[in-house]
Amino acid sequence: MATRRRPDIRQLDCLDYWRFIIARRFPAIYRNSIQSIKRPMFESFNKDVVDAFARNKRRLTKNAASRQVRALLDEVGASAFKLLPHPFLFPADEFEMLARRARALLRAQNKIVRHLCRHRPRADLLAQCSLNPALARYVDWDELEAGRRRVARVDILPLPDGYAVCELNFSAAVGGAELFDCHRRFMQASGWPAFERGGSPYANLRALYEDTLRSMEIDRIVLLDWSSHAARGYATPELARRYLAGIANGMPVDVHTELTYPSKWLGNGRGKGILIHRNFVYDDVTVNADRFDAIHRSGATFSNGLEAELLMSKAWLALLCDARFHPLLDEDEIAAIRNHVPHTFRLDEGTFAEALAHKDEWVFKLNVSYGGVDVLIGKDHPADALADRLRRQGIANWICQAFRAVQTIRHPFDDTFVAAEHKPVLGMYLHRDDASGMALRSNRFSSVVNAGSGAGVHWAAVVTEAEKAALLAAMDG
Repeated sequence: MATRRRPDIRQLDCLDYWRFIIARRFPAIYRNSIQSIKRPMFESFNKDVVDAFARNKRRLTKNAASRQVRALLDEVGASAFKLLPHPFLFPADEFEMLARRARALLRAQNKIVRHLCRHRPRADLLAQCSLNPALARYVDWDELEAGRRRVARVDILPLPDGYAVCELNFSAAVGGAELFDCHRRFMQASGWPAFERGGSPYANLRALYEDTLRSMEIDRIVLLDWSSHAARGYATPELARRYLAGIANGMPVDVHTELTYPSKWLGNGRGKGILIHRNFVYDDVTVNADRFDAIHRSGATFSNGLEAELLMSKAWLALLCDARFHPLLDEDEIAAIRNHVPHTFRLDEGTFAEALAHKDEWVFKLNVSYGGVDVLIGKDHPADALADRLRRQGIANWICQAFRAVQTIRHPFDDTFVAAEHKPVLGMYLHRDDASGMALRSNRFSSVVNAGSGAGVHWAAVVTEAEKAALLAAMDG
């Protein structure tokens, strides 16, 4: 049998030399890096799909598909959603690859969480994440480490040469899950197959609650919104209520805000047996904060307490990239970070001047911010104005993340079906390890892609090549 010759490293160029070293010493990292070299398929996968929808715009108008979807969003109060004129597709093999990487990132974060919880005071951990130490009483510290009820949305940028994870969002009510049902209703109204690989995020939420309820003494679920959150036009928990109806042999599932939450459930011990599903982040509690404290003190259990806010801090992106924590991680977790998290570090006085001097290479993100607020693309801001903004909110409360130019996708923004280049961001949901997706946000003008900057939204259904071909055939049939 012929034996394989070891390459003479003296004859390798610099790039091949490092490939050889990495392949020998870190095989998992090498395998993952080779897989990520291929051109991402999202943009090219959808070219003929977008064209097919455009050819069918008269049919879509006749069937009132978009109006039916808009009616669904109105039913759940999602007036802030700017719905794109049609859904998209996402290749199944790419989805499975990204799901594996996302799980690895969440495992890595959890290992660092457990390490910090065991070696640092809780107040220090909250401060590191730019959260007020006074919020410690709202954090379920056991759940923070265990992750039994962990729900995440991993935000992903399609790049010309791969995919980048730009944010990690946590909470049982993380936004955009309604878009799965928007896709389903749109396709059903149009008479085309609605592929449901991975299922609805809400179906996975139900499965998560069914599992966790077995070990909890719960006799009622309350889907709790906050009046100041609902007033901004974000979806109410109504769709979640429909998915959870009949759970655990008909357990009551109620929808409330702090204004309608029954007083009889408040007071010491009166909330025992109630599982609270939050439909808001703590920053949304701009009114009636005493009511939040009263609900918490009643003994009700929050499926996700403020451990979700702690995990959502942008500081974790810097901690993941901090090589001092990598001895805690396995090869797959390190590979997921190196291949998919743009280099990120925490800003401080020692790094401030250098980061500002090279601001065009960085995105500056406030550790505690939501909806794209306080995400500053360095090249879009004059240095003096940027420096003032960073100092105003405290330099140590910001991270710097390497700017990555997304692979744009050409599609229409409204029912005129006039196509233009847009910047996309994809959202993958993970209920523990069950992945579903993809939610799509897309913006023509802003690199900060969210509803507040005018982004349009829809769902990118996960399909195989064969399923895509079947859909295109049905659309042209």
